Parts: sequence; structure tokens; C-alpha cells
Amino acid sequence: WGNHAYGRATWALSSTLSAYGSTTLLFEDRNTAQNPGGSNFARGSVGLSLQHSPDTTFFCEYRTINNFYNNTLYPNDELLQPGVAYQIGKLYTLTAGPQIDLAQGDLRALSASLTRTFPDFNLGAQIGYRRLTADFTVDNDAGNMKLKGPYFGGVVRF
Repeated sequence: WGNHAYGRATWALSSTLSAYGSTTLLFEDRNTAQNPGGSNFARGSVGLSLQHSPDTTFFCEYRTINNFYNNTLYPNDELLQPGVAYQIGKLYTLTAGPQIDLAQGDLRALSASLTRTFPDFNLGAQIGYRRLTADFTVDNDAGNMKLKGPYFGGVVRF
């Protein structure tokens, strides 16, 4: 048995339009003296995808991520990710799009990935640019941290 539950659902509204969502709930109580009013909701997302043609899909997803800390000091992340996925032949998919930080009101990331489908797994490569800013205020002290720059990555999914 684990310490969390994960749920995911997809609803085909029509032959080309789908609504989807996911959530993660923790079984451990997060409402503590250090974090009064804390929620066991860890993260969630809702989105829509529109299959424009057999090889082109547009999507837009809203995500919220609980930071498990006092919300007045460090707010939860709220992200919007629109994008496009293009099927290149039968084996390759190119996906690209920005990630917008709604709490900060700016662009958080811009990425593109290429995925190759094999019979038993998928192999992917990603390139992008990320910019993160974390502001904090504790009593009379305040500050921020900024991380930015390009990134490269790879993934294998079974």
C-alpha cells in the first residue's frame, strides 16, 4: 500500500474533442501546526485536446501544484500549457508549446520534443528553455531566487 492515490480520466466529447484530467491525493494529513489549513490535494490538471486532422492535435492544459506550505508565504503553482502535437509518419511525434506561470504572470518554459514509437517502448528527446522565479516573504525578510537557461533531455517510456 502506498501513501497516495492517483486518478486519471478522459472523456471523448466528440470524435475530435476530448476533455481530460488527473489528480494526486495524499493519505498523510497535511493539516499540521506548521501548515494550518493544509490540504491533502497534491496536484491536479484539466485540459482539452482537439484533433484537427489525423496527424495534428492542439491541446491546452491547466495544472495546479500544492507546495504544502503556508499559502500566504509561498503560493501554489498554477500553470497553463497550450501546445501542438504533430504525427510524422507512423513512428514519430513532434510536440511543442509554451508553459505559462499564471501566478507569476510570465512565460516559464518553451519546449519541443520528438518521440519515436517502438513496439514495446517509446524513446524521446527534448529541448527547451526554462525560467523560474521563486519569491518569498517571512516576517520582515524577503527575497527571491531565479533559475533560467536552456535544457536538453531524453526519456524512455515502457
